Amino acid sequence: MNTIIQSLEILKREPEQWISYLHGQKYEELSHLQERPRLKGKLLRVVSLYYNAIKNIKIFNEPPRESHDFLILAGTQNQKSALTGLMNSLKSYKRPIVCISPEDKIEKKDIHAGYFKPLKFSIKDIINSLALNVMRYKDISRAFRERDHELLADKLDKFFLVHLYLLYFNRVIEEIKPSYVIVSNDHNNMNRALIAVAHYKGIKTVYLQHASVSNIFPTLNFDYAFLDGISALETYKECESNCPPGLEIKRNRQVFLSGQKKTIRQADRYGRELIGIAPNALDKDNDIKRLVEQLIQEGYKPLVRWHPGLGIRKVEKLKSTLGDMVNFSDPRFDSLSEFFNKSISIIAGNSSILLEAALAGLTPIYYQITKSSVQDYYGYVEKGISIECKCLDEIESYISKIESGNLNIKSENIRYFSSTYETEWFGKEGKLVARILMSISSGEEPLFKPIILDK
Repeated sequence: MNTIIQSLEILKREPEQWISYLHGQKYEELSHLQERPRLKGKLLRVVSLYYNAIKNIKIFNEPPRESHDFLILAGTQNQKSALTGLMNSLKSYKRPIVCISPEDKIEKKDIHAGYFKPLKFSIKDIINSLALNVMRYKDISRAFRERDHELLADKLDKFFLVHLYLLYFNRVIEEIKPSYVIVSNDHNNMNRALIAVAHYKGIKTVYLQHASVSNIFPTLNFDYAFLDGISALETYKECESNCPPGLEIKRNRQVFLSGQKKTIRQADRYGRELIGIAPNALDKDNDIKRLVEQLIQEGYKPLVRWHPGLGIRKVEKLKSTLGDMVNFSDPRFDSLSEFFNKSISIIAGNSSILLEAALAGLTPIYYQITKSSVQDYYGYVEKGISIECKCLDEIESYISKIESGNLNIKSENIRYFSSTYETEWFGKEGKLVARILMSISSGEEPLFKPIILDK
């Protein structure tokens, strides 16, 4: 019962519509969230939620025998990629760490690392979550009374899932007793539930940016934030009002500009013959096919890498649509560096992969594969990170100029987004973050002076 009471206290300060941030706050602004699920209606959504939760139960939980300095959450493959360098460095410092990750994101090499713990609910988590669902349903309904009538019918499970995560992370924190909680996402409900529990229990919170950010993100409410560059800092300053009225925003929040955290090697600029295509989750298969056919007509060989968050069914559908016209780069097995090293250029729409390609030394092309009302979402074209291509007929001329070395990205443009580019810390960002955290945890002055955010 104690965990239920604590969860209710947390929800007073940060209710479900704020912890499930995207659905609760930005549903009407993000069209892809409005896609109706296969199972519609409140009852079916709740049944689906607990069906998946029960599949993820661990009957006998064995709590760790000792406390750990750092509790890390890697909820997705992208988050894990951004955290890997830091985790390896913390381990080299002999600091005890635990990384929680969904079981399907844990690979064999992760098991050998010794610090991964699969996210597994207990039976008590599920029973208490059902109790919270009943206790909080009226409050949730009241909060959405004036909103889209289909929102709760299709997404009630997103808000009930908050209860399950609050209970789970409350239990895990009691078992692990971390000094710091580290996340690399601040708007997914799994991450936000952990952050909310850590704030309630007075545990220091650390945020590592894992992809480009936008001004629809929540307030940067962490003790320590490791942002990629000036661009992210300026964007987060626009997010200061994106928080619930009852939530206390931390004073003296320390921000370090520590570069892009994923491991990206400089690509070999010679001997490449493929054009990389990196569709995002909103790009439609037939639009991707049109781009592929245009490139083939111009004499190029496409290499398609789908977004790592794309579901298995959608991946199979994409493969079926494109058939044997293209080569594929599977993000589960091929690193970004491998993808870049095979490509003359990368074509993508509103995606962080354009910046990552520029960091690898490529000249990326911004092209909206499926047309969107959101133009240059991350400002990559405006800030000179990528070349803009407005129609298919222009692509060949841009690729020819890139091949001849007549279109290159300026280093200062890249450093605006990733401060370590072409410095001694480029490619060692995980070590840099670990070194700063070691200084902070030891009460010493960090390597770089932080930027202080205060309300």
